[in-house]
Formats: sequence, structure tokens, C-alpha cells
Amino acid sequence: MIDHHFYRAGDLDFGSLDELVEKATAKKPIYQADGYVDGELVCDMALCPNCNNEFEYGWEWAVPYCPQCGQALDWDWGDEE
Repeated sequence: MIDHHFYRAGDLDFGSLDELVEKATAKKPIYQADGYVDGELVCDMALCPNCNNEFEYGWEWAVPYCPQCGQALDWDWGDEE
């Protein structure tokens, strides 16, 4: 019988199926700006919306999951409000 209250995936522990579904649902990172270039605000940092792990602008902005907590990430800027 499957224990529906605890799952283990690699080094990450998940307490419930709901938590697994939540982590697998891609969320937008929290973009941060920390300076200006030629008068334009530069957004070159992002945070995981789940654990606040920091991502520097560059190749890290393409990872599909946060390496810290396993949260699925949606880096698409096309549908920003």
C-alpha cells in the first residue's frame, strides 16, 4: 500500500501529494532590479517564489526547476501583466 502522506524524490522530501502537485506547477520567479545602466533600470536577479533561492541573469534563468527546493519555474516573460 502507498503512503499518501509522505513522498521522497532524490534529496527532497514532500509531505503530501498536494505539495508535490504544488511544486510541479510552474510559477514565475520574482524578478529584482538592483541598478541602472544608461538611465534604465536593470533587472538581473530573480528569486524562487517558493524558497527565495537567488538566480543571476544568464544561464541560470533557463533552469526549469529550482535546485534548492525543486519548485518548477516559468521564465516566460511573454505573458507578464
